[in-house]
Amino acid sequence: MFQTLDNEFRPGQPEGNPFPITQAQFDALVSFTFNAGAGRLVELVRLTIKPETGSFDFEKFSELMLDDYAKGGPGLIPRRQAEVNLFLNGIYP
Repeated sequence: MFQTLDNEFRPGQPEGNPFPITQAQFDALVSFTFNAGAGRLVELVRLTIKPETGSFDFEKFSELMLDDYAKGGPGLIPRRQAEVNLFLNGIYP
């Protein structure tokens, strides 16, 4: 069962990923992807790659996570805040 969940909800990290992430960031992305969907994760990543440098803007990504899904209602705000805190600071809820 774990392998099925891992394959379905784990955000892909292709070989040679130019944006290495920590375990806490990975865990936050798994939670976000489980709730928002892999398609939305891909959209947010594309929106946060800096075209001038090709680097990933972790702060902007976090802001988009909060802005976009906080609109889903007050019940989603604490969840998104916990994911962002985990993503940016490595603090587990």
